[in-house]
Amino acid sequence: RHLTPEHRAVLVLHYYAGLTIERIAEVLGIPPGTVASRLHHACRSFRAAFDADARATVEWRSTT
Repeated sequence: RHLTPEHRAVLVLHYYAGLTIERIAEVLGIPPGTVASRLHHACRSFRAAFDADARATVEWRSTT
């Protein structure tokens, strides 16, 4: 829910569907460099959101 549709698309196509950057570029009709950039930023955003959720869970558990 924290990722843009463009970032979500490249993550799903790369990690779930197993497509290469070149194939994702063909499927989405964008340059391979754009796919690589979106994949990089999507991974950073995903990690940041995941870490934030994990910290919130730990903080919540420590207060109960």
